[in-house]
Amino acid sequence: MNAFCVFAKVKDKIMQLFVANLLRVDSFKGFYHVGAEFRVSFQPSSIGFKERIVKWLKPLEGCFKLNIDSCVKNFKSSCGDIISDFKGHVIVAFEVSSNADTTIKAEIEALLFCLELCMSLCFTNVWIEIDAMLLILYIEGNSIFNSALFYMLKDIKH
Repeated sequence: MNAFCVFAKVKDKIMQLFVANLLRVDSFKGFYHVGAEFRVSFQPSSIGFKERIVKWLKPLEGCFKLNIDSCVKNFKSSCGDIISDFKGHVIVAFEVSSNADTTIKAEIEALLFCLELCMSLCFTNVWIEIDAMLLILYIEGNSIFNSALFYMLKDIKH
């Protein structure tokens, strides 16, 4: 497969994600020229921030809550994770770096690491909050995923 075919397939996948609302205009913040290359059209007036109120909910009694967020920037990835008890007390909070080259891979690695940590701490009743809709679709089996991620997703499901 030559580079032009690879680039064409990436463009098609970007458009599929955009049309499915799994990728939004604000995903291209700082890289609007890349969005334009992928045929993502947006008006300058549509680029901006929307304020919204976010409320953190405590898990049920006897449960633990795992909040995960990852990002990749300038070819470096990191994730922040918090494990809280049902009273809202933070049990563990940390930030780790990884070698993931995509945000979805960083999210998968972070979730797998945190689940393994929860298991080592004997936390078996865990609520998970993660903002990666694509990862949720992968776990639910509602989306086709990269085969390189297969074993990590299998471990997460297990």
